[in-house]
Amino acid sequence: MRKIPSQIRNEIESDNAELRESAARQLRCYPGKSALRYLKQLLTDDHAEVQYTAAASIIAIGGKAAAEIIAPLLRSQNVALRNTAIEIMAKIGKAAIDRAAELLIDRDKDIRKFGVDILEKIGSSEAKTHLVKALLDDNVNVSAAAAEALGKCGTQSAVPHLIACLDRTAWLKCAALRSLGAIGGEDAFNAIAGIDSHEESMVLFSAVSALGALGDSRGIEYLLRLLDKEDRALEPAIMQAVENIFNKSYLQKLAHVSRKIDPEKILPMLDSDNSETVRSAIGLLGLLRAENAVGDLVKLFTESNRFLLEDLEQALIQIKPYRIQPLIAIVENDREPDSVKLSALRIIGATGRREALQPLVSCLKTAGESLKTEIIRVMATLGDSEAIGPLERLLTDPSDQVKLAAIEALQTFRSPSSVAVLLSLTNDSSEQIRSAAAQSLRNYDLSNRKVEIKRLLGSQDAVSICFGLGLLTPATGPVFENDVFRLCRFEDSRVRRLAVKSVGLMENKNAVDTIIKAFSDTDETVRLAAIRAIKGPNAQQCADGLVKIANADSSDWNRYEAVQTIGRLKLTHLLPELLEMLKTCPDLVKAAIIDTLGEWGHQQSKKIMERYAISENDALRHAALKA
Repeated sequence: MRKIPSQIRNEIESDNAELRESAARQLRCYPGKSALRYLKQLLTDDHAEVQYTAAASIIAIGGKAAAEIIAPLLRSQNVALRNTAIEIMAKIGKAAIDRAAELLIDRDKDIRKFGVDILEKIGSSEAKTHLVKALLDDNVNVSAAAAEALGKCGTQSAVPHLIACLDRTAWLKCAALRSLGAIGGEDAFNAIAGIDSHEESMVLFSAVSALGALGDSRGIEYLLRLLDKEDRALEPAIMQAVENIFNKSYLQKLAHVSRKIDPEKILPMLDSDNSETVRSAIGLLGLLRAENAVGDLVKLFTESNRFLLEDLEQALIQIKPYRIQPLIAIVENDREPDSVKLSALRIIGATGRREALQPLVSCLKTAGESLKTEIIRVMATLGDSEAIGPLERLLTDPSDQVKLAAIEALQTFRSPSSVAVLLSLTNDSSEQIRSAAAQSLRNYDLSNRKVEIKRLLGSQDAVSICFGLGLLTPATGPVFENDVFRLCRFEDSRVRRLAVKSVGLMENKNAVDTIIKAFSDTDETVRLAAIRAIKGPNAQQCADGLVKIANADSSDWNRYEAVQTIGRLKLTHLLPELLEMLKTCPDLVKAAIIDTLGEWGHQQSKKIMERYAISENDALRHAALKA
């Protein structure tokens, strides 16, 4: 790590603001805690230029160390400094996520709220995961901020969690509704339209606004019912929402009067300087199924029009052009960027025109990885058996992504010729490829491949054995049960794990005995496989082993899974053991026990649930409340 020169250190303490600003700028070249501490000091400088430069340098250095040093500033009484700290951590990005997530469990609700603000600005999938957890915060300002943040991030995965918020406080309901309206989707619409019309006005206002944002014409019925309430405060919002829905549904209605609209009058709009006009024209031509517009639409497929590519795709898919040569020409043109080619490929795939196959096969020779994988997907959608040979040859491609795409595409045809080629991947260097090939082969007819499977299972090579075990299905597993039982004692834990997993395909005494023995395996993943291999018919025989794992396994996760399995299989005679275990087991296992007790619904468990429902441990409290 480079040492900070004395000249820069002197400039930091200078009375001259320009020198301090210069020092702040130079410090970004010395990544390390010393430089970060000096920059943190300069954030409180009297001159805004120095503060700005110091902030920019901290962001440039970035990393977890920067986030750690800046986080304490969130407790400052200086509002501007707090806001600067939030912006810095947000711009540090993913490296700041762990520190921001720690803020969510701070005792100070304001600090937790700042954590939400930072994660919202970062907006990555990992940040969204933490925002979902923040929905459970006891402080409504924090939970509502998390709900709004998820709406701004626009992630469909948040929808179920936001819907769950509709059973909580009015303020949180409002925030959740607004976000559901922003995210959209079928589940979001059903949740919004399911809000009781007797709810508080503020909640109804949010529901109305959300329906307006969604623009789903089905929402009009709900809005008209609210209008019958003659709530003067809601009426303006209802009418605005109805207007928004009509505006958003307008293009859909034009399809019914398409015979009255001449596409030739729309085509000149594609040359407009207004991008929204062009976008509307593209959408309208698609709804009109205007075959004569295909040439003009294809001309817009350029890198400079990348913001229009999605609209062009949708329009041309709706048109389903008879002539696809212009689209093929885009894919064949070496000068076109991949983003444009990928868009054209998706349209070709949607048309399902088989004459595209040979040109696409030719394009494979020069295509890069991402383009090649998309071509493979399109080849599969065309449904032409002539694609099988080229796809099989791609299984020797150096790119794992290409091979994975080819494996998936070949499954569309399930040709007997593909079995041998897929079996040749037994010794591929990538575990992902081997696993995908084995998984795919499970969907083929392997009834005449028993010799190959037997050879794989009889090998001394762990990779080959794992591949063979991956081929077993409920139909073929019992055929090789002696091999599987033997492999449950193999020296390599990967083999033992997959062998025990395969035992789950069988239902006989030997299978039960093998599972019970696997409970004592030295490898925790093998023990976990044994837990998951238990089925209803053999549950009672495995009960003692499950209790032993739940009570004393070295892996808390195995203990958790064992309790969950006890619950799933309804081994209610083990209730005394679970109650005793609850006194000393780790919190993760306690949560599983509480969940199981709740599912079983025993009256004697009620007091236990009530005790944990007021626990300071969030996970246990929520588990008890849910139970």
